[in-house]
Amino acid sequence: MSSSPPDNLSHPLPDDPPIPLPPTLPELPTIDFSLESVIGSSQPIDPLPRPAEDYRHSVRMQKRANQVHKRQSNVLKLSEENDKLKEELRAMTERLEAAERRRQELERIEKRQSRG
Repeated sequence: MSSSPPDNLSHPLPDDPPIPLPPTLPELPTIDFSLESVIGSSQPIDPLPRPAEDYRHSVRMQKRANQVHKRQSNVLKLSEENDKLKEELRAMTERLEAAERRRQELERIEKRQSRG
């Protein structure tokens, strides 16, 4: 079997009906495109805030940065104060333990003297 169409299909006979054309597509509206409209104009669209908004944003960010810095400073001061208090507590505990040992030593000495 050959892959070519039969001769009667490749050459239509005069009495064959005409082949209908596909329906026409609707007309597209004409739009004036320019190269600038596709790749961008000389004035790019600025997605960034306008100067007044940018200034307000900058002020807000500066206030936020100041608040964070103040918090960091407070945390550092509290941490230093906490370390200082821990050291004072350790020193007081040592003195208290030393005083307790001295008191117990004096009680033993007193008991020995009262017995003997």
